[in-house]
Amino acid sequence: MKYFIPLFFILFSVNAYGQKTEQNDKKITELNRRLDNLLGTSKTISGDSVNYKLDRLFLEIKTIKEDVQSIQESIGELKTNGLPSSNAAKLAAINSKIADTESGGYYVVIASERTKDRAELFSTKWSSTYALKIVKNVRETWYHVILEEPLSMRSAIQTVSDIQEKDVKDVWWVNSKKLTDI
Repeated sequence: MKYFIPLFFILFSVNAYGQKTEQNDKKITELNRRLDNLLGTSKTISGDSVNYKLDRLFLEIKTIKEDVQSIQESIGELKTNGLPSSNAAKLAAINSKIADTESGGYYVVIASERTKDRAELFSTKWSSTYALKIVKNVRETWYHVILEEPLSMRSAIQTVSDIQEKDVKDVWWVNSKKLTDI
């Protein structure tokens, strides 16, 4: 009797383990069958394939090429037939805006501070390197420390790049229309 209880628990554990193994094997078999079914049917689904995405990309490229070709044809017609007089005024206004944009009125902002005292400290720190002045933004919420001389847009962009490489990383350019007290 002494060995009967431990033997009974061992047999019970082996039997339970055997049943669990059978259930696990059935579940594994069912999951494998489902996976095989998914893999077999996914070949027919074109919506999630790389080929479908490539086809859409090529279609977009084709559309863009057609649009570019249409624009080139329109430009060719304008060159041969000239510009209608009603559009000449619009073109002159656009050219004027482009000239204004390229000619000047842009400033490089070295720092922007909420208080004038902090802006003056920054200005003092860099005054030996750059000719600076302090102005306010149009809303009068920030004090900007800017380079004194206005620049063309192209020069402002290049100056920002140069200053970022050498000295101050957080530098940008701004149109003079967004500043006061210049």
